[in-house]
Amino acid sequence: MEQTDAIFDNLKKVHHKNRLKSNVVRLSIDTKDRVKIGPFSRGGKSRSNVQAADHDFGNDYLTPFGILEVMNDHLELIFTETKATADFIVDCIEAYWIKQNFQNNVDTVIINADNGPENSSRRTQFMKRIIEFAATYD
Repeated sequence: MEQTDAIFDNLKKVHHKNRLKSNVVRLSIDTKDRVKIGPFSRGGKSRSNVQAADHDFGNDYLTPFGILEVMNDHLELIFTETKATADFIVDCIEAYWIKQNFQNNVDTVIINADNGPENSSRRTQFMKRIIEFAATYD
């Protein structure tokens, strides 16, 4: 608990120090559990009036991954038919980086991640790929 508090205290300092800098972008990333695709009731919750199937047969799933640009609340959602791997996550970050044209005006990226199984700092593939990303856009 004490270590976790220290981590969050440090994050607050980093976020505060960089909040007004135009050459810094802060991204929050997260992967969610896969979602079965189809006309299913989802527990009776829906944002629109749809006729749901009475059984959820089928084997089609999508895994959602989100990138939130914290300073301007811009959200990018990406879906994959497979598990969200470390390679998938870094590929998405790089594609977002290029799409937003950050390589021409940003020299610092702060990535807030949940340290989940795909993006843990103990995962060598994630660390390898994120370091390669950083070196590419240095």
